[in-house]
Amino acid sequence: MPKVKTSNYRDLDILCLSLVAMMFLQLTCEAWTTTSTTERRLRTFENRIWRTICGPIYDSVNLTWRRKYNKELQDELGIASVISFIRGQKIQWLGHAMRRSEDDISRTIQNWKPMGMRPRGRPRKRWLGVVEEDLERLRVHIGGK
Repeated sequence: MPKVKTSNYRDLDILCLSLVAMMFLQLTCEAWTTTSTTERRLRTFENRIWRTICGPIYDSVNLTWRRKYNKELQDELGIASVISFIRGQKIQWLGHAMRRSEDDISRTIQNWKPMGMRPRGRPRKRWLGVVEEDLERLRVHIGGK
């Protein structure tokens, strides 16, 4: 871990949390099939952590303390959201997988489409479908499609 020269413990907390969270996400999130519920829960968890670190804000109009809004947290910290980081990692992994040869086992599994109905409890979307939706949001087209 790099040496940090700061007397502000809040900055140190932000740095440590960012490093630990991003290391965990870099190692695990490429394979996640995220749904809107999962993304909402991740966003909620992330904002809760940032609010704990940053603390409340004093509202001089009402003379009370209040929580910071999500937009205020994003502006103050200048950190990309966890959801955008996860989407970027998935797209990066897709590029890595697409560069492999067609007969590679990981590429074969990625392109395999199971026949029949999915059993109860299985995710409705495949990983590739979620990544394609992310690419459509960014208006990026995969070669050959």
